[in-house]
Amino acid sequence: MAESYSQKIREQTKMQLNSKRKTGNKMSTPAVLRLLKILPVAFVLVALAWLVQSCAIVSPKGAKTENCSLCHQEQVETFQQQKFRHASVAKNQCRDCHLSHGVTNKLVLVKEKAELCYSCHLQQQTEFQKAYVHYPVVKGDCSKCHDPHGASDPNFLPKTGQELCSTCHFEMDEEFAKPNVHMPAREGKCDACHESHASDHPNLLKATGDTLCALCHDSQDPQLQASHKRYAVDKAGCQDCHDAHASTEKGLFQQSVHLPVAQGECDSCHASPDSTGSADLVAEEPALCYSCHNEQEYQKSNSHPPVQEGKCLSCHRPHASEDDSLLVESGKDLCFQCHPDSMEEFNKTYVHTPIRKGECTGCHNPHSTDKESLLVESDAELCFTCHQAEEQKYSQGTVHAPINMDQCLICHDPHASNVKGQAVAQGGELCYTCHSDTKAQLQKKDAHQPFSSGNCLRCHESHATPQPYLLVDREADLCYSCHTREAQKLNQPFVHGPINKGQCDTCHSGHASDLGSQLLDTETKLCFQCHEDVQRSLATNQYIHQPFATGLCSQCHEPHGAGNKFFLKQEGAPLCYKCHVDEEMRFKQGKVHMPVAQGACPTCHAPHASNNKKILVTPESELCSSCHDYDQIDFQNTHLRSLTAGTKCTGCHEPHASKQEGLFHQYAHSPYEQGLCGACHELP
Repeated sequence: MAESYSQKIREQTKMQLNSKRKTGNKMSTPAVLRLLKILPVAFVLVALAWLVQSCAIVSPKGAKTENCSLCHQEQVETFQQQKFRHASVAKNQCRDCHLSHGVTNKLVLVKEKAELCYSCHLQQQTEFQKAYVHYPVVKGDCSKCHDPHGASDPNFLPKTGQELCSTCHFEMDEEFAKPNVHMPAREGKCDACHESHASDHPNLLKATGDTLCALCHDSQDPQLQASHKRYAVDKAGCQDCHDAHASTEKGLFQQSVHLPVAQGECDSCHASPDSTGSADLVAEEPALCYSCHNEQEYQKSNSHPPVQEGKCLSCHRPHASEDDSLLVESGKDLCFQCHPDSMEEFNKTYVHTPIRKGECTGCHNPHSTDKESLLVESDAELCFTCHQAEEQKYSQGTVHAPINMDQCLICHDPHASNVKGQAVAQGGELCYTCHSDTKAQLQKKDAHQPFSSGNCLRCHESHATPQPYLLVDREADLCYSCHTREAQKLNQPFVHGPINKGQCDTCHSGHASDLGSQLLDTETKLCFQCHEDVQRSLATNQYIHQPFATGLCSQCHEPHGAGNKFFLKQEGAPLCYKCHVDEEMRFKQGKVHMPVAQGACPTCHAPHASNNKKILVTPESELCSSCHDYDQIDFQNTHLRSLTAGTKCTGCHEPHASKQEGLFHQYAHSPYEQGLCGACHELP
């Protein structure tokens, strides 16, 4: 295909060059052919484009006309075969609409879209300035319906009638598939009723209402009068009963027909066609309606204003409608006529399903009811007609107070909201409308992250749950879903009682506290709630361990779980050395007292409090004698048989470590160094 096209161009170029030579052009054909053979293909195409542009046929008068068919032969032939051709196409004057291509090989119009068309069709541009304009005309897209070169239709339409209209109005295909179709529509003559470009009437109609119908239907036609029970129809409003396009009902009746109309009993509501004023009603509205419809059903404590005012036709058509209830508009469109503010609900993020579907009567009685706001049922009872699964769920365990009170609308907007779940407010702000005391806790220093961010639903269920406080899970499991590191402490050998029972709220506030870690109280007060014996030691002892005195139990103890007894963070001396850093260095030099070497500090010292100095577990002499047997002969001889129950051992010995043998003090009294105790003491 590519070779034949190239060959064709070469042959046409030769012919044009020969023609040029005859008219005085000195360029030789062989030279050009040699050039074509040696130049790369890209340069050949550029040369051809230049040659084609220069190959204009000169008329006797010297005026130039394009010979676009030199390259666009197939297109031109197609255009020339059309029954109706655009004037410029017929005259082979492509440049009326197109710029010359140059070497871009791109179609370029001399003006944009409709502006180009209006340069010739100026009168049509004026006619299009009407109230209702066809969308393609508004967009200036004339070629949406018209072929700019030619077509078999005199208006250059690429398709005819309904076939063309359906390319955009494809929803009408389903409409026209109904068994009864209006004759113009059946024949594909949309323009019998509609203007193609612009109109002064809605839907681009050629006329409005009965005036349009009268263009084809003569109101004086006997057959037409007979089908309407001899009632005058020239001002009856044809579309009150008939569909303009198609219907499932004979006579193009709309989907729902008022029973008297369907039965041909027009005189049920109207005076006899033979009487003066035959179109007059036999009774006034609403008395006429109540002659068939039970009036008592519309006289309840809360009635729709049109019902109260007896204006049935504010909402209903008297003859026929596309709606089952003979409504003048479908669903929400009818309600919005009086409730335009409700239209804004559709712009919100979360719209109640009945509202989104336009089913206002899913919740509201359109006539009369004993319920507030014309609801078909009371608050929660109405909600549960759809939310049946929730009703069963909300009847178990801990139930949110508004649910128990059947007041769903305390939290939810019945129509729409920008908050998920159609909540009336975002997160915590919704909860605080009732829980103002909880909101006050936000002023405390240490707030739980979900609480401070207003994410109450991170921990609480909004409706009901088997857990207390509407928690979404068992207390500890809920806490561990975030506090995973603390959850690992459950695997420790020693676990704090409240943790073991899953009772985190024994010590912590779920919302906020003025103390660190959201503690409910100071450490000591929290600990004393269970450890009363430790609390008594604080009150009854003179010497108190510094962390204990300052209420820092967690300085030594893990509050949740640990690998050591008494939940100690470390066992023995390493824990003490966290604070007693200097002692740790000193105790590692020279001779070390056995308990110190073993890291058994509690052998001598009480961990919390004592009435003995240095928080000793017993008085000094008693403490030493608990390990050292004073009655042992060798031990007595070593001490010159001077030991008694009241002897103060630390007078001579270091209690922890010393560089001297026997843990003696570094500096000693001269007689003592010489072993001359009798110089000062009376020996036995």
